[in-house]
Amino acid sequence: MIHTLHAFSKTPIYVLAIWLALLLPGLSAWSQDPSFSQFYANRVYLNPAFTGLDGGVAVSGAARLQWLAVDKGFKTYNAAVETQLPFWRVGLGLHLLHNQEGHAALNTTQAGVTFSYTIPGEKNNLHFGFEGRVTQKSIDWSKLVFSDQLDPVYGVVNPTAATPVMDQITFGDLDFGIVWRNEGQLKLGRRGVRQVRSHLGMSFHHLPHLVSKSAQG
Repeated sequence: MIHTLHAFSKTPIYVLAIWLALLLPGLSAWSQDPSFSQFYANRVYLNPAFTGLDGGVAVSGAARLQWLAVDKGFKTYNAAVETQLPFWRVGLGLHLLHNQEGHAALNTTQAGVTFSYTIPGEKNNLHFGFEGRVTQKSIDWSKLVFSDQLDPVYGVVNPTAATPVMDQITFGDLDFGIVWRNEGQLKLGRRGVRQVRSHLGMSFHHLPHLVSKSAQG
């Protein structure tokens, strides 16, 4: 085990980059999940392997209000609390997300528990993470207008013949992530040496859906 960790810590970063470049093109990707531009404030949402990465207790959150000039745009709120248990090399966290879209109030609410485990090296650490969560999606059909309700002169006057199948669904989901972390030094000439941390990772979201798609070919 010690020999394995020592060899891992000596692995050059370009070897890991080549490995990822060969792996990723063979994967199919599809997603309509909410996205955030502030990576540092939503690390656990993007990759559960970041849970407890910096030690101590960390609380993060973000709010995204998109297309404010359009009536009923996108509203997304994300929050997470995480901590590290160094004795067991384990990170634990709680993640919450709420997203609202459009006139029909298409709501997505998620509550999840994140877990990470660290394999330490001399200068490199490898972190594995999982998130198990419950997701609830709902929609208000009464706020939608269908084509059979429209009159060419008077506008919306008719009732619709559309019969929605359901207005709410709740299901479980699972994510998996990996993060490689390197702690090195950067020489700044006369300014001396500065400690630098580099991260390289990838994550797989909605694993039950991915497995189902793979089984269907």
